[in-house]
Amino acid sequence: MHIMNPIEAYEIEEDITLIVEKAEDFGKGIGDAFVRLAEKLENKGEVRDCYGLVLKEETTMTYYAAFTELFIGEATEKKLPTQVIDHGTYLSILINEWNQNLMHIGPTFDQLLRSELADTAMPCIEFYRTEKELLCIVKTKLSI
Repeated sequence: MHIMNPIEAYEIEEDITLIVEKAEDFGKGIGDAFVRLAEKLENKGEVRDCYGLVLKEETTMTYYAAFTELFIGEATEKKLPTQVIDHGTYLSILINEWNQNLMHIGPTFDQLLRSELADTAMPCIEFYRTEKELLCIVKTKLSI
């Protein structure tokens, strides 16, 4: 059985505007969404933070591949859709070697969402801190 890292508080100091690309299929289309978004951004070696967002839309769950803007207004200038991660306190669990542990991402979010502090109406956020570290993040209902 996989032993998960502990739940820790994670603070986002300022709202984060993300440029997003909707995955056509929640399970299988995620990688393709990142590729399509990277092509639209025509990244020339600039470093962007990488995120994944899972939102409840009507009766289904929707996945968005996401990258941070290089400058304020980039998404508007390029006519690309955005989502905003609100500042505030979040619950988080770190997954090491995430690319070898993809099957642990869902159960990790399940664990976070079972907490009485989790705001289940807010998106689930994947923050790819490095090529090996994935931070699974869920907003809290109150400050902790």
